[in-house]
Amino acid sequence: MVKVLLDVLMKEERDIYLENHPTKANAYYTRDLLTLVGPLENLKVPRIRAGDFHPQTLPTELRGGNQLVLGQLNEA
Repeated sequence: MVKVLLDVLMKEERDIYLENHPTKANAYYTRDLLTLVGPLENLKVPRIRAGDFHPQTLPTELRGGNQLVLGQLNEA
């Protein structure tokens, strides 16, 4: 369920970004994450052709490593 939520949020974030920037979507890359609710395998992280899009849904630390703390999601 957390994996599906993150996949959807990141895709929506990319769609919003593309509304304001003249570029195209360019598939996804996958990421495995260790979280407080267990491992998430093959998380689909969207990308664009220009390469300047980085999902804000994921913390900056994630882009350099493979861990995500989901405390904020559990509080909501």
